Amino acid sequence: MRRVERIAGGSIVAATVAIVLGSLTLVVWTQTGLREELVSIRHTHDVVDALVGVEEALRDGEDGARAYALTGDRRDLEHYQSELPVIGSRLSALRDLIAAQPPELDRFRNVSALIGQETDRLARVTSYLEAGAHDRAVALLVRGDDPPLFDTIEIALHGMRDAERADLHERRVRANGISTWLVRGSIVVGAVLLAILAIGCLLAYSMLRRRRAAETGLRDSERLIGSIFDHAQVGIG
Repeated sequence: MRRVERIAGGSIVAATVAIVLGSLTLVVWTQTGLREELVSIRHTHDVVDALVGVEEALRDGEDGARAYALTGDRRDLEHYQSELPVIGSRLSALRDLIAAQPPELDRFRNVSALIGQETDRLARVTSYLEAGAHDRAVALLVRGDDPPLFDTIEIALHGMRDAERADLHERRVRANGISTWLVRGSIVVGAVLLAILAIGCLLAYSMLRRRRAAETGLRDSERLIGSIFDHAQVGIG
C-alpha cells in the first residue's frame, strides 16, 4: 500500500512539475514571438512615416519651384532650395529603414531614381528662371501628354506604402494569433493542473480512508486479542 502511495504521489508531482515547466516554456516562446512582432510593427510604422515624409518634402519642393516660376518671388526659391537637403536626408533615412528588405529596397531604388529625375528637372527650371528664360522654365514645368513625373513618383511611393501596410496587417494578425494561442494555452494548462490536483486529492482521500480503515481494523483486532486473554479460563502461553 505504501509503495502504491509513493508511486502515485511521485507521479502527481512529476506531472505537475512537467506541466509547470511546459507552461513556462510556452509563455517564454509566446512572449518572444510577441516581442519580435511588436518590433516589426514599430519598424513598419517608421517606414510608412518615412514614406509620407519623403512625399511631403518633395511636394513642398515642387510647390516652391512652381511658385517661383509664377511669381518670381525669391522667397519661393529659398523655400524650394531649403527642401532639397530635406528630401535627401529623408531618402537616406528611408533607405536605412528598408536596407534589410530586398523587395522594398528594389522599389526604393526605382523611386529614388524617379526623385532624382524630378529634382534635376526642378533644378533646370530654377536655373532657367535665374537666367531669365521664363518661357523655357514654364515649358519644362508644363509638359505635353506624358503623365507628370511627380504623379509617377507619388504612385510609386503609394505602392511602397501599401506594401508596408499589408505587411503591417499581416504582422498584427500574427501577433493576435500568438496572443490567442497564449491565452488558450494558459487555459489548457490551468485546466490540466486543476485536473491533476483533483486526482491527487481523490487519491489522497482514498488512501486516507484505507489507512483509517486499516488502523480501525488493527485496533479492533488488538481489542479482540486483549479480550481473549482477559477472559480465558486457562492461561495462554
